[in-house]
Amino acid sequence: MLYDREDYEIITTFMITEVTDFYLYVREALESVISGNMEEYAFDGNLLGLEIGKEITEVYFQFEEEILGNPCLIPTNELYKLVLEWKEIEDRMHRGEDTFPLMIED
Repeated sequence: MLYDREDYEIITTFMITEVTDFYLYVREALESVISGNMEEYAFDGNLLGLEIGKEITEVYFQFEEEILGNPCLIPTNELYKLVLEWKEIEDRMHRGEDTFPLMIED
């Protein structure tokens, strides 16, 4: 995935390692905070963790983060949209559909 900021590289790792394995848990955690059912939520995956707040979520490596990379702050709504998009694309790939259709411009 491509992002505007260099510190968002950790988001790609999060999608690959955590969303792929724990999609339902991640989605439900984000939805609980976004909907106001919870004020905040902490999620620990295999490699990365989340500190989900209403406005901002911190994505961080759980082990030796200074070696693997710095944490990233991302708007919670933006992360939620990326998680849903990741899952949709992943499902298309598993069904053998064109994930990224070719578009030809004049």
